[in-house]
Amino acid sequence: MSVGSVIKQRRIALNMKQEDVAETIGVTVQTYGKWENDKTEPKASQIAALSSLLNLPEKVICSGKYPENISDNPMQFMNKFGKLVHHVDDFSLVLTMYDFIEDEEGFYKALLKESELPKEHFEG
Repeated sequence: MSVGSVIKQRRIALNMKQEDVAETIGVTVQTYGKWENDKTEPKASQIAALSSLLNLPEKVICSGKYPENISDNPMQFMNKFGKLVHHVDDFSLVLTMYDFIEDEEGFYKALLKESELPKEHFEG
């Protein structure tokens, strides 16, 4: 696969039009189309915007490999996770998350934000 095929597959999975993605990212439809057709590649800042919009880690987009088991429905994932989480010890849960999370720093920052704890308390 390629960067273009990953963003195209994800866009289609999310039932989005090229026009919608291009407008949100701030590029022309022609530019976005060139990305999907692997004629050009997005800049780093555009990868970050695509990551946010398409709900895919930047690392996944840049790898050019679309994950096989990615859920397009967060509620479906949360339902499955909710059924399992109470049957796994904390250490195993965190270790498994570490092994499978593509963007550890982004995950950590998101949790820190949700916790509303002072950032300085966790630096170092």
